[in-house]
Amino acid sequence: MQITPLKVWIASVGLTLLCAALCRVYLECCRVKDHKKAFWYKGAAGLCFVLLGLMGMSGSVKCALSPGVYCSRVSADFARMIAAGLGLGLMGDQLLALRFIYGKYETQFFAAGTLSFAFGHILYICALSMRAPGILVTGLAIGLAVLAVSVVFNCRKDTNAGKMQAPGMLYMAIVAFMGALAVSVAIHAPSVPATLFALGGVCFIVSDNLLCVYCFGSDRRFGVNIGVHATYYAAQLLIAWSVFFM
Repeated sequence: MQITPLKVWIASVGLTLLCAALCRVYLECCRVKDHKKAFWYKGAAGLCFVLLGLMGMSGSVKCALSPGVYCSRVSADFARMIAAGLGLGLMGDQLLALRFIYGKYETQFFAAGTLSFAFGHILYICALSMRAPGILVTGLAIGLAVLAVSVVFNCRKDTNAGKMQAPGMLYMAIVAFMGALAVSVAIHAPSVPATLFALGGVCFIVSDNLLCVYCFGSDRRFGVNIGVHATYYAAQLLIAWSVFFM
């Protein structure tokens, strides 16, 4: 079957809308505490952004969207790192969801899920550094500022992760650096993919700060959980879409 631009766009938009719909059902399952159903719907939603990323890195898809355009080695490596990062995000999702099904191992699943996300963010950082190698120092400076804001925000929300506090702060530092680096690249070398990635990085920072407040702080309103997942799925989808325009 021939891959045409129209088919690519229909499939891509379809995956994006399906991800949003599955996220909505997942949140409803969370609201009624049906954790087993929530596990499967969360996995299905995550699979959507992984498939979107894999479509974006496909050479045949790129040729359909931009016939005759040569894809450089950097673009190919960038796409592979993003696809792998999205896959680690899906794995992290499922590990975090399992803590509600197997409560006895809640801490272990939370730690494993966080570690999976951390490796995914490291891949995102490596991909971004390939796009603008000279921007690392700027990204680090902005990242430290973002981390400071995150610390103040979490302190004001009385966040206390107990034994997870130290590794949690390390994770937040990685997220802050990834988001800040994405914004720095977008400023240094403006483009459609850089802008999409930057928006995704900012959404990730917002999502993980809300997650800390919801899981370890005093604000347990379900609306906060909705905010966590709305910004999280927006982040992963934006990052996946950035690969299409490389």
